[in-house]
Amino acid sequence: MTDSAVPRRASGFREQQGLGLGALLRRMARRFSSRQAADAKDGLSLMAADISACDSGTELSSGLKLFHDAAWHRPGVGKTANGVRMDSAAFDGSYVSLAIDLPADQAARIRVGTELVVAFSAQSDRALPVFLRAHFRNDDGSEVLHDLIVIEAGARSVRFNLDGLRIPIDKPTTAWVDLILSDPTGTEVSIDGIRLDVRRQ
Repeated sequence: MTDSAVPRRASGFREQQGLGLGALLRRMARRFSSRQAADAKDGLSLMAADISACDSGTELSSGLKLFHDAAWHRPGVGKTANGVRMDSAAFDGSYVSLAIDLPADQAARIRVGTELVVAFSAQSDRALPVFLRAHFRNDDGSEVLHDLIVIEAGARSVRFNLDGLRIPIDKPTTAWVDLILSDPTGTEVSIDGIRLDVRRQ
């Protein structure tokens, strides 16, 4: 994302998909850096200390932010060996989301015949619907691809076919992914080993 990007909230999961997300996510304006390129290879470098009540919009690491719509009871966030743990025991919102920037070196690979692969490992004490939004932006406009999976435990991978984009991708394009947990109240979820890669199909 560029510095001129205008934040926007993503549509509620319940309203648009029938399964329930309350509010839309804010778009982030972030300039890509060499540290993000290293994150793509070595995993995300997370915050130094746990957060007992995490505010929406908190930056957990370079290229990774957490959003939610809680009014009073915010989620707790902690580190795992290679990811983040979210405790929503008393959470009073409808969604928690991780917004993950696509590193600049990966964005440079976007072209016809490629796909964006979102990979992570999840642990949860109950099955949760996870809504993934992949955002793409360049001088010709912006577009969103989306998918729905259910997480319980284990490694997951979601692939977005970039040939399905309507905006031209033969010019510099930036991207980010929203990984949205729907109705996580009363759960503890760990998301580890988050990777975003652009590959040939």
